[in-house]
Amino acid sequence: MLLAYAYMSKPTRDYAKAETELLDITKMNYTLLPNYSDVFSPTNKNNSESIFEVQYKAGNDGQQSDFIWRFIPKTTNTEAILGLHGTNQRGGITSGGWNAPTQEMVSSYESGDKRLPASIGVAIGTQTGDSFTISSVVSPVNFTPPAGKTFYYFINKYVFPPYTVEWNTDQNWPVYRYSGALLLLAECLVKQGKNAEALPYLNQVRKRAGLPNLASATDDNVASEMRHELAFENHRWTDLVRNGKAVETLNAKGKQLKSLYGWLLPASFNVTNNRLIYAIPSREVQINSNLVQNPGY
Repeated sequence: MLLAYAYMSKPTRDYAKAETELLDITKMNYTLLPNYSDVFSPTNKNNSESIFEVQYKAGNDGQQSDFIWRFIPKTTNTEAILGLHGTNQRGGITSGGWNAPTQEMVSSYESGDKRLPASIGVAIGTQTGDSFTISSVVSPVNFTPPAGKTFYYFINKYVFPPYTVEWNTDQNWPVYRYSGALLLLAECLVKQGKNAEALPYLNQVRKRAGLPNLASATDDNVASEMRHELAFENHRWTDLVRNGKAVETLNAKGKQLKSLYGWLLPASFNVTNNRLIYAIPSREVQINSNLVQNPGY
């Protein structure tokens, strides 16, 4: 799987070799679980859809995960979502409210896509200063913000309450899943002009999501499927870069966000090709005179 990504990401793409690797995966007895939400349950670790996931173990061995506390809204009553009384209103990165879904993301799901309520939840409550107290948690499907209430979208796909210890779970993190391999194969085939061959792999993933079959496979609908199937699994950025869509997508996102939030500076979200890679740290350039700084820095 990683080798296929490498072949499809190198400066000169090698789709033929990537296709070979991905077709091999389809012969390795992986299967999609019938229910999308079940894929992420701690009771289904390393299931038949899992190609590779980061292993976590609850307890006192230093191997536990805590990302669900960070992904839900910063609140005074985490029990409303996690079933365990507590708060995640600590400072800095050790607090909640990180990686929050946007309205654009919620609205981008097709009608009837089972992955929307499985992936995203809505916490409704009362905001007093920095304190948010949750009164109810609902699905984002056909959600209408209630008058006089504050609401926050949050990542729901990793939430399987009740939990027993604060900031300490055995929730694994998915890295590569079989559905991702099917969609990467569909992308690989489309890039080679084999759109008809790509279509069954694309529709196999859509069927599990409760969506109708598509009549054709294209760059755009394969990319859209990957965005929603692998939402909040840390693939979106590399997918955009690999397909040459990062600059236009992020600038469009910035334009939308700046229209919503006046505190965003005009210079924010000014994404160029130079910004797709980091600068070499100045200390390293000073130490090694053979290094040449990356363009634009």
